[in-house]
Amino acid sequence: MKCLRIKARKTRRGRVRNERIREELLLSSMSKRIEDRQISWFGHIMRLDVDSKLGQFMEKKPLGQKIPVERQELLGKKGLN
Repeated sequence: MKCLRIKARKTRRGRVRNERIREELLLSSMSKRIEDRQISWFGHIMRLDVDSKLGQFMEKKPLGQKIPVERQELLGKKGLN
């Protein structure tokens, strides 16, 4: 945050909130940035080949349990039990 304060020419003495500085510099909120990164990572994982280790891990399910309907929809594969 210090680098953003320098860029906006605001000091801590001025008691300007971090949110206000981000608005002035036209930056998105931290929660929005984190959410965007998570969605990007999820897309990366879903594009992996089933042959890769991580792809195999994502396809596995715990023994004796069904895959929740939400997970089936995300995987795009109905009827996995």
